[in-house]
Amino acid sequence: ALEGCYDIDIWPTPFTNTFPIRRTPLQIGQRREFLMAWIYGLDLTVHAQPQAYTRIADRLYLFENLDGSDFKAELPVDDDGIVIVYPELFLRVPT
Repeated sequence: ALEGCYDIDIWPTPFTNTFPIRRTPLQIGQRREFLMAWIYGLDLTVHAQPQAYTRIADRLYLFENLDGSDFKAELPVDDDGIVIVYPELFLRVPT
């Protein structure tokens, strides 16, 4: 059931969004679809889930869930591609 999944996406952490961002560098304006092994953190269920990332600026990506929910989020990242803010879920506090 997970054939073709090269990355994982664990809900509710934004840290796993870094995997496809770092593994497949995109040019600004470029979009790429991924098949993720999506893990629901509350009960640890796993299923394949299509997602897309579009690099919309140097350090900004548009994340799209392609499961029919129309969920989208703009994800600002640091120089290492690690998510700084995931709207309504996560805010990395600077040290």
